[in-house]
Amino acid sequence: GKGIQSIGHRAILALGQQGQNSRVFPLPICLPPWWEVCSEAEPAAINRDREIPLNPPRTSRNFLYGEPLFHEVAVHILNLAQQGVIPAPHQRKVDFLSACEPLIIDVHREWLMRSRNKLGGRRVRDLLHGGMEWHTALVFGQMLRLQEGGEIVAISSDSVAYQSGPLGREEVIVYFDLCRALIAHGFTWCNERFRKSGHWPTKQELPKFRQVLRKFCQNWLVDASEVGSPNKFIIECSRRRVPLAPGVVIEGLEQEATPEKSVSCDCPICQMMHSGEMGVGITMLAGRQLEVDGEFAFSIHETMDAWQRQQRENEQLRLKIEQTSAERAAKDAADSGDDELESVWKSSVVQGEIPGDSRGHISLAFRLAEIVSQLQSLSAPKPLIREINQRFRAYRRSATLDLNMERQFLFSSLEVTADQFPPIRDQVADFQSLVLEYERRTQPDEFDRFPR
Repeated sequence: GKGIQSIGHRAILALGQQGQNSRVFPLPICLPPWWEVCSEAEPAAINRDREIPLNPPRTSRNFLYGEPLFHEVAVHILNLAQQGVIPAPHQRKVDFLSACEPLIIDVHREWLMRSRNKLGGRRVRDLLHGGMEWHTALVFGQMLRLQEGGEIVAISSDSVAYQSGPLGREEVIVYFDLCRALIAHGFTWCNERFRKSGHWPTKQELPKFRQVLRKFCQNWLVDASEVGSPNKFIIECSRRRVPLAPGVVIEGLEQEATPEKSVSCDCPICQMMHSGEMGVGITMLAGRQLEVDGEFAFSIHETMDAWQRQQRENEQLRLKIEQTSAERAAKDAADSGDDELESVWKSSVVQGEIPGDSRGHISLAFRLAEIVSQLQSLSAPKPLIREINQRFRAYRRSATLDLNMERQFLFSSLEVTADQFPPIRDQVADFQSLVLEYERRTQPDEFDRFPR
């Protein structure tokens, strides 16, 4: 109607009452791209037929994860074995798979890119795409709800959207990993058969080979992924259109996301994220492995045009980075004689206040991470670095009355380390100044009560 704002397929509305202290809640609007939106239409337009035939994307997970996958992978590998193109058997699995890598990629490409009558002429790759951007927008809306204190709500597993709706980004990434792992296991099985019998398996062993692949797939799906949660659960969250949020109860799901594996690195930032001190964590898969081979077949992009555009942007970015690095190197060489005003920090890019970092702990973590990195480059003992991290963690978690004591412990640990490794002295001194400055800003009354 007239006077009503047009929102299109995607928008985020702000809900709230007018007023200085009123709180505003985001309301994401994510309409499917196959919906036809008519702006400023009269009410009678509801009876008009669509201008474009309705054709929502549908997938078949029975095909993607079922017998067709096991059969075609097994047949393809057995054909390669009979053709004599599989590398010679090797006692070490890692060496054999490294030699088989081009063949693993070929089998994967063939599975994704060949048109099939059973799919109405479509390719398996077509089953993976069709609504990924829309799906991502829906999950982002759930993340906004969570950040504003709302509940995450999963769609019903009885819905058509769950049964045959398009795949989300996380499921596409997990499916890539599954295919690569499954195909690699197929070659490994052939390698073991050859080492035991002296010949490659034949087509008569196809039923057994399919069974081997089927069992591997079942085990792989329930195994923990690199982010902690089982692969099957990541797929389930994607199908239910909810983010992976460790420790968060999701309405409609009985299981919770598993926190990422224990942090074994000495980075203060990683340790703060893992402990939940930076707020509710959302686990997202990077998916870089889909682009490593430089082929459209495996890419996260739906269309060839989108993939080619990304390749051009990547090349432009690469050239810009090289140019910037060269200019910085030239500037550093020219300014090497005048370093009086040079910052003691080389890689930290924290400038100004970080939203939500009321006590300055996140900013301090970035600075301390650079000190830790410098110590690692100087081959400092791990116990020494762990001691610093433990003192920083105790300082962050200390109450007001314990703050002075924990600060002194932290400073003492840093000073002892700086005496052993002089290159970090300037950074330690500046870090101590920043600690005192943040305390002065956030709790001036308590700061003046205690001696430094």
